[in-house]
Amino acid sequence: MKSLKKEIFKRTIILILLMISIFGILTSLFFYQYRIKNIYNLLKTKNSDVSNFIRAYFKKFYIEVEYLSRLREVRLAPFLNEKERKRALYAFKLFQEIDKDINYVYSGYKNKMLLINNYTPPPGFDPTIRPWYRAAIKSFPNISQGIPYREIKTKEWLVSISKALVDDRGKITGVISIDTSINKIIKKLNEKSFLNLSNFIIRDDGLIIVCHNKLNLNKNFIDEYNVERKIFNKSNGFFEYYKNHVKILAYFTKLKNLGWIVITVIDKNTVLLPIIKKIIFIFLIVSIISVILGIFYTRIIYKEILSSLDILHSNVREIVNGNVENIKKAEYPFKEFAEIKENIENLTKNALYKKNKELQELNALLKKMALTDKLTGLYNRYKFNEELKKEMERFKRYNNPFCLIMFDIDNFKQVNDTYGHDMGDKVLKEIAKITTQTIRKTDIASRWGGEEFMIICPNTFLKEGIQTAQRLRKKIESHNFGIDRKVTISVGISEYNDENIKIDELLKDVDDKLYQAKKMGKNTVVYQINLIAKYL
Repeated sequence: MKSLKKEIFKRTIILILLMISIFGILTSLFFYQYRIKNIYNLLKTKNSDVSNFIRAYFKKFYIEVEYLSRLREVRLAPFLNEKERKRALYAFKLFQEIDKDINYVYSGYKNKMLLINNYTPPPGFDPTIRPWYRAAIKSFPNISQGIPYREIKTKEWLVSISKALVDDRGKITGVISIDTSINKIIKKLNEKSFLNLSNFIIRDDGLIIVCHNKLNLNKNFIDEYNVERKIFNKSNGFFEYYKNHVKILAYFTKLKNLGWIVITVIDKNTVLLPIIKKIIFIFLIVSIISVILGIFYTRIIYKEILSSLDILHSNVREIVNGNVENIKKAEYPFKEFAEIKENIENLTKNALYKKNKELQELNALLKKMALTDKLTGLYNRYKFNEELKKEMERFKRYNNPFCLIMFDIDNFKQVNDTYGHDMGDKVLKEIAKITTQTIRKTDIASRWGGEEFMIICPNTFLKEGIQTAQRLRKKIESHNFGIDRKVTISVGISEYNDENIKIDELLKDVDDKLYQAKKMGKNTVVYQINLIAKYL
């Protein structure tokens, strides 16, 4: 036979290990999911921040280029006199003074002429072969996408926004261009975050045009890191790739006007290492707390319970053996122990009473579970049928008619397919709540099955039942379910006023009317075939 002390000690150790395992694993999983979600949100937010900055930064250049391309002095400069060309140069100068982000404003022409302030091109300079000129001609009649290139003299990296110029007959005369330094964009990309996120800007073909490390410029991101091209068919999204056998998390956004893709990346090891350290720390904390609780629990048992049981066990044994004189006098810390000695014969009775009470509570719980729908809390089909039979019997006795309402959620499958089953369950629960709030306390609502619901309206004529159905339909139609579409219902309603109608016939009748409501356009109340109460 097992020793109680040894058994309690062994089970206490098991309990401590279970507490460490269960609470440690649950807490760690929760923390891991929470941190990973935060990392993905941070990645997306940082990418959005950089993307919005670039959009805003270049939008003004598009407006400025568009405006300058319409000036006569700029369009027709090769055919004008020196005075008119100076007006074009003055316009360039004015824009540079107003917008400090502009490095150069200039225009090049088919005759190889270049209009630019405070700049002397190298000997033999031909604007028509420069990247900004070719990009504008290729993009004509639109403004070119941002073209990064190295300035021919200073070798600094610039981004050019350019547009082809046309004469009054629509023939191309040259190109107007605005350059901005790539350094300001790189500075934005290099803004530090607590996880050291990195950023790239690539072209649609994968060529890296802006990044924190200039050594990577003009390399192909897609080929360099073996990234699938189809990933970038979307406008934005997450993806993963490997760099030097290390997994990298990334989020991208396409900038359509510029023809660029902004990519924000982070080393997955950088993310996981702090999380793993935190999880280990959590496990240690949970282990320490579990051990302390286990020791505290064991001390209470040994000190206050087992010592009392030892005395009680000894006294009972002496009583059984007839050695009343050997009974130890003791003050029990719990009155139950003191009563055991005096009420030993009632122990079985008390135990049976307690078990009986627990059984009653369990039966009540099982009865409730058997009668209600777990998701919505409404009556289930079985309970509803019982209530319907009672109502039909009440009609036979008192001749009080009642209405039976059956409704179905329109296009509910699309809600599940589009937003997921969790959102579908939320819609079902919300509709159950709206139904309960709309009908009378004496009315009985149930979930009939799937997205179908039933309502019994006692002591109700058809006209009153239609009004109830309409109120419910309108409330559901106007309710915000947290999705970008309306949720509506189709309703069939029947009045029970003939005791010769059987329950199956009544159910079929209301089901036929619901089917008719679906057939006649949905979001409708039908109380008689071909008669709709939609606008009552």
